[in-house]
Amino acid sequence: MKLRDYGQIWEDKSIQKKLIEVDKAAGRQAFARVLGEWAQIGRRYAYLTGSSFLLSDLQTMTKQRNEAYRRADKMADRIRMGSGSEKEKKRKIVELYMTVSGGLANRVAMKKNQAGKSNNIMDMMEAGARGNPTQVRQMVSNVGVMMDHENRPMTEPVLGTYTEGLDTAEFFQHMYGNRKGMIDRSQSVKDPGALTKQVIVSAAGFRISSIDCNTSNGIQESTIGDSALDRYLAESIKGVGSKNTLVTSSTLALARGKGIKQIKVRSPLTCKAAVGVCAHCYGLNEEGRLPPIGDHVGIKDAQGLTEPSTQLAMKTFHSGGVASGKKDLTSGFDRVKQLFTMPENISKKATLSEMNGRVDAIRQLPQGGSVVQIAGRQHRVARGRKVIVKVGDIVKRGDKITDGNSAPQDVMKLRGLRAMQTQLRDDIQNIYASGGQHIHAKTIETPVRMLTETVRISEPGDHPSLITGDYSTYGRVDSWNREHMGKRPVRYTHQLPGSEYLPHRSDDWAKRMAHNRIQQVLTEAPAMGAKTTLQGDSPYASLLFGEKIKRDPWSSGGLVNG
Repeated sequence: MKLRDYGQIWEDKSIQKKLIEVDKAAGRQAFARVLGEWAQIGRRYAYLTGSSFLLSDLQTMTKQRNEAYRRADKMADRIRMGSGSEKEKKRKIVELYMTVSGGLANRVAMKKNQAGKSNNIMDMMEAGARGNPTQVRQMVSNVGVMMDHENRPMTEPVLGTYTEGLDTAEFFQHMYGNRKGMIDRSQSVKDPGALTKQVIVSAAGFRISSIDCNTSNGIQESTIGDSALDRYLAESIKGVGSKNTLVTSSTLALARGKGIKQIKVRSPLTCKAAVGVCAHCYGLNEEGRLPPIGDHVGIKDAQGLTEPSTQLAMKTFHSGGVASGKKDLTSGFDRVKQLFTMPENISKKATLSEMNGRVDAIRQLPQGGSVVQIAGRQHRVARGRKVIVKVGDIVKRGDKITDGNSAPQDVMKLRGLRAMQTQLRDDIQNIYASGGQHIHAKTIETPVRMLTETVRISEPGDHPSLITGDYSTYGRVDSWNREHMGKRPVRYTHQLPGSEYLPHRSDDWAKRMAHNRIQQVLTEAPAMGAKTTLQGDSPYASLLFGEKIKRDPWSSGGLVNG
């Protein structure tokens, strides 16, 4: 009864949110019952409603469109006749036409059809089931700027709509983007699938290793939004809760009422477990409970994070090859892949400030590029990058001073491991959000922790088995140093091999074999005396992992671990 809300307008996101609340508050049986009852309601009213639409429902904006593009054409002609490189002129013209197209989309009014009733197209779109504003704009306003086969925006927009029909020239121009959308549909599942395999192989073995590592470390999260939900407080907050109090909506409301804007919560990024992560640092699982010891949270979160990347890569197909905004000029999936694989050299790399201080001067270089002076230190900016600070600005070490993408290696060098991990998490979350995919920050932190905890031993100290040059994990080395305070500590440097090469930094032969180079691993592993900690209930587990397997006489022929 407490979860009932008779004033709620149900659409895709609110339904998902309510079902999660039901599962947490009343359990899995109530969740299944509510889901079944809602399905029956949906079937009944889908039949009674009989949603359809006519061409008369599509109120085209021919007059407004023609006037807007007439003015834009004059401005485009001035840009073509002006100074600057051809590349810069093309960029300005594309931005001009996309601004016009976006302005027309904001003026689309389709709430009523000729019968005075709610328009079924808008009902479908607002419900979250089908359609988006870009597709509606293509039907009633204009198709707009198309992407060519090399994912570059074309300078001549398609003015017609699918309701009015396209003329011959526009039809052939439109085919470029339409063909690209079809190609992307077939190609887009390949790269996300490969990335998913990389990340999941890297995450194999990353499990819940204990109930509580008893750390007081944590990360600061806002009391606005859901990033702090389902976590545990890392420290006591007077009037809000003691350490290890579960953060709920009520906890956040209480903190906001006291004027608290941020709270410190436990996180997989700051867990002190030597292997994997403890349950309290991980937080509640998808069932609203503490995950049990041995739970493969690494694989679960890696799958939950990389599976939606397919939707980012298929964005061109869903939009019909139309550029719908500046974010379309660079692929969201390409940036996600870049953040996971962490190459040393990236395209469109941003320049970061190496100092805390004031921007003293900005000087253009005759051969291209520029120099930005911050607190006496000169920063060289590559040609093609745009400086985003101005003289007099105060910047911090590691802040971007140009446009472009930050390299994780540079952020870690300038701001440290924890800041790099947090920025990596935020960048990934923002990319998914721009594609309409909301992913809880906690789900991203587990793969980020796993991808960024590789270390290389520079001095083994008194460790009994490590030697200089060995690879290990930050958790193992840090745990050994804390447990042997009287001995010479192990010294190390952080490494960022990325998801492509991380399995090959492992001493687990099964993880290495699961990621290419199978013949090489089978040759090297016996000589190294390599072992594996991976486990499973496969009938081949006894051969692969040395487990004893027995049949459960009470099951239908199933196999269980003995």
